[in-house]
Amino acid sequence: MKKLFVVALALFTLQGIAQESAKELERVPKKERKQKMKDLSAEEQATLSTKKMTLALDLNEKQQAQVKEVLLAQFEKRPQRPAKKEELTKEERLEMMNARLDAQIEVKKQMKSILTKEQFEKFDRMQSRRHHNGKGKHKMKEKQ
Repeated sequence: MKKLFVVALALFTLQGIAQESAKELERVPKKERKQKMKDLSAEEQATLSTKKMTLALDLNEKQQAQVKEVLLAQFEKRPQRPAKKEELTKEERLEMMNARLDAQIEVKKQMKSILTKEQFEKFDRMQSRRHHNGKGKHKMKEKQ
């Protein structure tokens, strides 16, 4: 009976320890990751994004340099958002959204000229998945 008690105690102890380490390994929330990216300079953001794209799309040296230039220009043009969206008028919000979409269209055109057909298709899938996932989260919040 004592042996059974010792084995059960050991199992419960190991299970508690394993759960604690899992909590420590939890991922950093997305908002915190976004905030850390915003704290970086435009050059640093462009470098990191280029490296991520290089891994995902298998870019060559020439493509890496061109993509970095496009992303650097995009990060430098990015306007500072007001602290609260409520501070914007309807016209200002519309203007900001139009400018953002125009910038996205321009980046997509530039990427199409830089990347091969296969790379661009994969890039397009990555972008649509990224935008689709964000929209899905908003819908889930609205339902709750």
